[in-house]
Amino acid sequence: MRPRKYYPAVCVLLTVLLTASSSAQFSGTAAHDYIKKLCEPEFRGRKTGEPGSREAALWIAERFQEWGLRPGGDAGFIQEFPMLVTVQKETAELTLENGLFGRAVYTDGNDFVLYFNSGSGRGRADVVFAGFGISEPRKGRDDYAAIDARGKAVLIYRNTPKDGQDWSKENGRDYKMNTAAAHGAVAVLMLEQREFPVKGATIPAAGYQPGLPAYTISKKVARDFFQGTMKQMDEVLREAERSEQSFPMNRSIVFRARVDRRAEGVGENVVGILPGSDPELKAEVIVVGGHMDHNGLAPSGHLYPGADDNASGTAVVMELARLLASREEPLKRTVIFAGFGGEEQGLLGSTFFAAYPPVEAGRICAMFNFDMEGTGDGGAGFGGLNYFPRLLGKAVENVPEEQRPRLRVTRGWGFGGSDHAPFIQQGIPAIGFFSTGGHPFYHRVEDTPETINPASLQFVGDRAAELLVALADAERSLLYNGNARGRCFVLFGDQIDFAPLPKGKFEKCLHHLAGVAPAYAHRAVAVDIGSWQAKDLCRSLNAAEKQIRESGDLLLYENSGALGAAAGSGSIAAALGLNGTAGLAGDADLLHDLAKLGLSVLHIDDTGDPVFSDGMISDWGRTVLDICAEGKVLVDLCFADGAYLKRITACAKGATLAHAGVEAMLADLPACKEVLENSHVIISLFSEDGDAGQISQLMDRVDVSRLHLEARGHRGSKEVPHIYETVQKLYELRTAISGPEKAYDEMTALLGGNLRRVLY
Repeated sequence: MRPRKYYPAVCVLLTVLLTASSSAQFSGTAAHDYIKKLCEPEFRGRKTGEPGSREAALWIAERFQEWGLRPGGDAGFIQEFPMLVTVQKETAELTLENGLFGRAVYTDGNDFVLYFNSGSGRGRADVVFAGFGISEPRKGRDDYAAIDARGKAVLIYRNTPKDGQDWSKENGRDYKMNTAAAHGAVAVLMLEQREFPVKGATIPAAGYQPGLPAYTISKKVARDFFQGTMKQMDEVLREAERSEQSFPMNRSIVFRARVDRRAEGVGENVVGILPGSDPELKAEVIVVGGHMDHNGLAPSGHLYPGADDNASGTAVVMELARLLASREEPLKRTVIFAGFGGEEQGLLGSTFFAAYPPVEAGRICAMFNFDMEGTGDGGAGFGGLNYFPRLLGKAVENVPEEQRPRLRVTRGWGFGGSDHAPFIQQGIPAIGFFSTGGHPFYHRVEDTPETINPASLQFVGDRAAELLVALADAERSLLYNGNARGRCFVLFGDQIDFAPLPKGKFEKCLHHLAGVAPAYAHRAVAVDIGSWQAKDLCRSLNAAEKQIRESGDLLLYENSGALGAAAGSGSIAAALGLNGTAGLAGDADLLHDLAKLGLSVLHIDDTGDPVFSDGMISDWGRTVLDICAEGKVLVDLCFADGAYLKRITACAKGATLAHAGVEAMLADLPACKEVLENSHVIISLFSEDGDAGQISQLMDRVDVSRLHLEARGHRGSKEVPHIYETVQKLYELRTAISGPEKAYDEMTALLGGNLRRVLY
């Protein structure tokens, strides 16, 4: 049952009316006026959980009502959600008592800021450097092993080891806070991966420690702590990626922080619904949203108005709502307009909305997110062409030619730090919009309406309106036979076919696909240079590379970065590959030369290849694998007999992709696990019958981080591939087993995340 909790409603609606254009065009001027209103001192920086945020939400709700939207909240237009609400009651203090050059007093808001949801505390403490703040001996990393953190202030660099393991959980601020508390720390000094601290960084509720103050500090402050330790800070931080670097710093601080918690915290979203007009398609829903909150009012009295971040995104959502509600010809699909709260505190409002939408979640076919649309060079961009490549691609083509240079289109992929993320997590395609150019006053008091460029608002709004109408009025269903979630996971992942195409097939197949988004996210294929029929393989490689570069449509695969470029452009990356080693005639120097010239893939699928001798790896085979590892050439293996996979992967020292059927792997789990013991090997699964249940069984029995789920036999198909249904069923199975967050992590890992980790 949906959780509901009601709080006394604020009934006073503001009556301030803005002059919005009544024409059926997006008005950047009107959007700028909305920004000015949202940044006024009466809303006190719109920090969710405080009165100013509620008052701003009610003002937006009044506009929605004025424009004829239907309320979509629990109480009118307001959707409430529970949250941890803490308030910094006074300016915090931090002093280094015994720096190399003496005492240093730091300033709240400049040298450091308290995290939202910091705990309270005061006193004096010695400082220890705790590396990345990780304590996971079973994974081979314990930054606390060499130090005693009890009663100490721990200095932590927020980062993770670079050893091929998944450390995303350990990089969370909640993990680092809980680990520091478990080791007895009395204060946390966190160095984020930026030069200066920013107001608004948050400790998630799961990491809230009431008695443990948490500071995010500047690099300058961190260097003050390192000076005199006989350790160079940048070198220590680099080395920490490979091994523990913790040590006592022989420094002490005096600190003071007071942060109170409210007994009952509540945030709010503003939700308005514009019903669709088509009898059937109105059941499909597009969500258009952006976060309306910002960082509030500091104890020092400094107001963080948040004009660009994100009154600008809220203003674009509002103006789109006004525009489309006044449209003479109503949209076919239903559109929900939302102003989300709590984004700055961890995507709280959008996460709640995605979990408890005012319509059936399975009817949401797309989401548009607007975050930071107000500054820059007057251009715009969006990420997500790969979700609806034909529909959105056509809309992009219709942009006037003189305006196209101002439009930047990129791929959409997976999770991220804005309100599209909770929708993507549930397999709902989400398209993120942004203004191009700089955003110089991010989370600073200078982020005021005076810095906004109305031309950016106008261009973002015009492009978004065109794309939104293209989707909302599309003739065919956007739910893809009910498998929209499966399609989303497949399309934001990476499907790669590295079995080299011969020259003739390359010319026919790739040029047909170039510039046309494939049916399901093939990002790269390989070209067999051995079939080029030049005088030697080096010339063949050069000839293939020249043809790829001169095609004008294809991308040359040089490293894994080509995958994102291919997805963003809706095209294919062509890698230079070699099918088998027979053509090398045992010439190791030739393979060295090919690797230097750009050979990316060596595909082996013949048990008679010279890399084998009497079914075992030959000396030549070992040489080949060593050269591939040294030259960063992916070894792509496909054998029906799992024994060959086991033998060759046991010797592989570099990135290896081994293809295997799900049924075969389940039938011989010991051999499967033996193959996966090699940290450079990923097994690429194909399921001939699309049995999601079998894939789920395998995931429960082996390390999921070593698996990739491939789709076979659908490249170029205009029909909905069977893989969409398989992936959707798999996601539903994994959600039932482990919940949506872990299921999402598993899907992103299976559909490209694991593979990208081993690619060069």
